[in-house]
Amino acid sequence: MDDVISFKHILKMARHQKALNFEPGAAFLYSNTGYNLLAEIVERVTGDSFREWTDTHIFKPLGMTNSHFHDDYEMILKNRAYSYQTDEKGGFKHAVNNTTALGSSSLYSTVEDLAKWILNFDDTRIGEQAVIEQMHQRGVLNNGEQIDYAFGLNIGEYRGLKTVGHSGSWRGFRSHLMRFPDQRFGVVILCNLDTFNPLSLAEKVADLYLADVLAPVEASESEKATEPDESIKSEPLSPERLTEFEGDYYTEELDTTYTIVMHEDGLVAQHRWHDDIVLTYADGHFRGDAWFFPEIHFIRDNTGCITGFSLTGNRVRNLYFEKKRG
Repeated sequence: MDDVISFKHILKMARHQKALNFEPGAAFLYSNTGYNLLAEIVERVTGDSFREWTDTHIFKPLGMTNSHFHDDYEMILKNRAYSYQTDEKGGFKHAVNNTTALGSSSLYSTVEDLAKWILNFDDTRIGEQAVIEQMHQRGVLNNGEQIDYAFGLNIGEYRGLKTVGHSGSWRGFRSHLMRFPDQRFGVVILCNLDTFNPLSLAEKVADLYLADVLAPVEASESEKATEPDESIKSEPLSPERLTEFEGDYYTEELDTTYTIVMHEDGLVAQHRWHDDIVLTYADGHFRGDAWFFPEIHFIRDNTGCITGFSLTGNRVRNLYFEKKRG
């Protein structure tokens, strides 16, 4: 995560993808890459860089003088806030951010500037009313189901009031923007520590300012009685069975290899850039203890031999890794 991830790297990765997560319109899954491609489209259509175009058509007209899309990770920026994460000793360390993900991330701004952006929903200084309305248009799936996600905005509800907003996180940065359109009220929370919960903080601000119109607080899901998840319980595989999963697995889409090996009485996935990922057998497949390696399904041919595995979780579905022979 500390490595440099440039916008060119992201586009190159996208060009190597061979399959969709699902048929368009069949489901909804937030996609950073989708917004990266939109930023690239803006550049190709207008002839301006994404940073130049947004400066000219969004930030300057709204007086957002402390906002820009950061397209150069080496650029020195006055008054820049750095992000932090907790360490194992209870202290803090710098969560290094060398990413240029235009469209989906890399927006540098302030609470005051984002407040000006919120006000534009009511006074419409930039864009036409038709654009504002389209931004609030919720998606509809192929089966007719309407989802909560619109054009870069989540349409929701908090304590009986309609809300519009979005959250964000990268490295130690955490953010949430929440707007109550009927009350013409908005909250912007920007954090630079990975343990902060900006949504919870935004709700607490709303609780204070909108106390007279908010519905009574209901019991949270964590306070309700819950049953243990029985699906994760299954008989462990014997060491003899686990050995058949060992090997090197390569994906052309990411041009990378993971090695599955036995460790003690279980399996781990190894990669030169990461710590060992412990794989636990549950409900007919394996689960990894790393956020980017959550669900692994091994694939067999007609003779029962393992030919590869598919990785599913977070924002990817069925990313195929082929087992190397020999």
